[in-house]
Amino acid sequence: RFYDGLLQGKQVAINLIFTSCTDDCPLETANLVQLKRVLGERAGRDVFLYSISIDPQRDTPDVLARYAARWKADPKTWHFLTGPIDAVRRVGSQFGVDSFPDEGLMNHSVRTAVLDRRGTLLGSRTGEELNGYGRGDELTLGHLHAGR
Repeated sequence: RFYDGLLQGKQVAINLIFTSCTDDCPLETANLVQLKRVLGERAGRDVFLYSISIDPQRDTPDVLARYAARWKADPKTWHFLTGPIDAVRRVGSQFGVDSFPDEGLMNHSVRTAVLDRRGTLLGSRTGEELNGYGRGDELTLGHLHAGR
């Protein structure tokens, strides 16, 4: 349902976050800010951004809206979502982005996945591989270009 309802026919970049994270999540979010800037008018027309929270208990729609506003995310191009943890885990694993609660702590892979309009995983970047989309991240931007 996630694919059919939100992604079908769209080229997307997806990551997993939680709003109370002070480590990798802000870096992942900042990278999507840069990606949106690089995409320019293509953002929201050709490419859509999705950040999915792995902390549904704390990251309510209101909390996610405030987080999105803090990052100046345009709701027409960048969607912040959450749902039951099992559904979030299932969706993330389809795209190579995993989450696993660890003794009450939130833990997830730091990865941005890029999918084409057919839902095919074109590629993904781990946190260690992120070099800043604003400097023209070749893998991710190349995949977004190829998936037109």
